[in-house]
Amino acid sequence: MLHMRQQQQPRTRVLIVDNFDSYTHNLFHLIAGVTNIEPIVIHNNDCEKYQRLVESSAFDVVVVSPGPGRPDRDEDFGICKTILSDAKFPVLGVCLGCQGLGWVHGLQVNLNPDGPSHGILAPVNHSEHPLFFGVPQRFTVVRYHSLALCESDGSASIFPPHLERIGWTDNGVVMAIAHRDLPLYGVQFHPESVCSEYGSEIVRNFIRLARDWLLQHPAPSPPATPPRPLPAAREPATARDGGVDARSAPGASPPPDAELELRHLALDWTLEAEAAYTMLYAGDPASFWLDSARRPHPNSRFSYMGGSDGPLARLITYDLPARRVVCSRSGPAAAPGEEEVAEGVDVLDFIKAFLRRHRCDRRWDIPADFQCGLVGFLGYELKELCRDGLGMPPRHRSGAAGQPDACLLMADRVLALDHRRSRLHLIVPLPVA
Repeated sequence: MLHMRQQQQPRTRVLIVDNFDSYTHNLFHLIAGVTNIEPIVIHNNDCEKYQRLVESSAFDVVVVSPGPGRPDRDEDFGICKTILSDAKFPVLGVCLGCQGLGWVHGLQVNLNPDGPSHGILAPVNHSEHPLFFGVPQRFTVVRYHSLALCESDGSASIFPPHLERIGWTDNGVVMAIAHRDLPLYGVQFHPESVCSEYGSEIVRNFIRLARDWLLQHPAPSPPATPPRPLPAAREPATARDGGVDARSAPGASPPPDAELELRHLALDWTLEAEAAYTMLYAGDPASFWLDSARRPHPNSRFSYMGGSDGPLARLITYDLPARRVVCSRSGPAAAPGEEEVAEGVDVLDFIKAFLRRHRCDRRWDIPADFQCGLVGFLGYELKELCRDGLGMPPRHRSGAAGQPDACLLMADRVLALDHRRSRLHLIVPLPVA
């Protein structure tokens, strides 16, 4: 029955253009939760892939992600300028994407009048524009920007006739804009941030506005079979940065013949999270417990925990100076010497290949957002592997403190404790029968 309901709902295929920003992955999950389909993700410098997606009608709308830099620099904004100028598709710009929308259509980008606002919570007022349908005045958002939109004279009070300011702070800094004639919208804040309110509602309103526009402007030749959405991915490693192609990395064999699917068991549960963790996982040195310090809060509904005793569980550690990945069993079932060592490897490519091997589609009838996968940390040192860090000497060294530069556990047994409904969800990936 659930599957039939999902098929009856119109699905809007979203393309995210990633401006090399870590928030893109949060945006990915927010959009997937609203649309019930994973977005396609490409980087802002992949012109060829974008053109192929356009020619195959692989998406309906575009989301331009946050990112470092300025929209008026081609190396920072890439194909996003063309997308916003051509306006062939409905677009939602987030942070840098919002600045780019305003800049392309006549506004200036100057320093934020409030100074750098990095992780700042602020109330936002709005004009009751349909993008904010169901969103109250002075809702709280997370601001993370050092630039802001303004008129050519530096003010934010006079807009070009085809643009309108639809959201602002108490002191007038632009927080949202919309084009009056085209389906182009932008928000300066981060709706995908855990502390931003009404993020799902804003994305849902954008999808609704986009659908209305698409019904009035149908595509000339819709595809007979939509292509499988592409996973979020970073640029392939090259010899220049000492990495390897994910397809040839050790441990990056093709997906196993046994396709995985998520199994789910829900039980009534009244035990506190601390007691559950102590009873089940305290003796496992590779176990995890993810929780929020903000209970009660809408975003702290679940506690997640698990250990390293599952059949697919692996502990991945990385030594950046040596470019060495160690992938091992660490639970009670681990045999001595049962580990895989990969030398000369970019750990981000290794992780991408590892996740491809263990891909398992999300179950939308499971209310918990985390449904197995990698848990752990990536150290600041790994900036050296990213585009902006190439050739830069590292400022930090985890190894000096006896810690790996990255450490991740493949969690294939997850307990999700629902504090709102006093339910426990056991989530497990198993081979398809």
